This record gives sequence, C-alpha cells and structure tokens, in this order.
Amino acid sequence: MMRKQRRTHARLAMAAVGLLALAACSRKKEEPAPPIETSRIDPNAPAPGTIKGTEPMPASNSIDYLKSLPETSAVVHLNMGDLYLKQGSRPEAIQEYRRAIELKPRYPEAYNNLGLAYQRSGDSLSAERSFKEAISIDSRFTKAYSNLGTLYLRQGKNQEGLT
Repeated sequence: MMRKQRRTHARLAMAAVGLLALAACSRKKEEPAPPIETSRIDPNAPAPGTIKGTEPMPASNSIDYLKSLPETSAVVHLNMGDLYLKQGSRPEAIQEYRRAIELKPRYPEAYNNLGLAYQRSGDSLSAERSFKEAISIDSRFTKAYSNLGTLYLRQGKNQEGLT
C-alpha cells in the first residue's frame, strides 16, 4: 500500500513539474527575452587537437584546450564546468560555473549547471538558490524549473514542487 502511495506521489510531483514547465513556456510575451548564448564551440569545427580520421581527444585534453582560450569568455568557463562535472570533479566544476557567472552575471545556463553541481555535491540549499536564480533571469528556462522540481521531489517536498 505504501509503495502505491509513493508511486502516486511521485507521479503527481512529476506531473506538476511538467505543468510548471508548460506554464513557463506559455506565458504572455510582453517583451523579448535577452538573447541566450546557445552555441558554445563551433559545431562545424573539428574537435580541438584532432586530425581528420582520428578519435576525438579525451575530456582532460579538452580542458587543456579550453584553458588555452581567452579568460574573458563565459562560454569557455561554462564548457569547462561541464567537462569537470562529467569527470566527477564537482569543486572544479563549481569554480568554473562561478567564473562564468562573474563574467556574465545574467547567464541562466551557468546558474542552472551550478545548481546541478551543488546538487551532486549534496548542497541542496545552494542548488535550490541557483535554480531559482536561473528562473529569475529567464522565466522561460524550463531546464531550471525541471531541475528545481526534481530537487524538491528528491527532498520529499512535493508541495513546493507544485507551486
């Protein structure tokens, strides 16, 4: 019986997360949102340090490549944070996301990814703050709503996930 209730609660929470994401997308468009950097590294360029017909370089080499790029690019730090997070290096990922935010304070993707890094580090309070900041910057950024709802669900805060 308890298992059935848990499943029902989980389904309700996930449905609420989906509804929140849909509601965020369907709001009136009063003014255009500021442009979001969606492209990072040129997708048409060959992988850095590769020769045609060879395997892509490992993530550690990608980090070296990104470190060689100008320090002033928030996108570079976002990419470095993503690579560190993939490797499980959460403190380094957090540092890179913070640097991206220093360079570009209204960067919802960096706040969202910072929230994910905090969540994986076990810092739920900082994760929640980061997701909420991403939402406050761009109320249509559905990934942040989804991640915040998932955080609430994992904490057993089903009511917060519904509001």
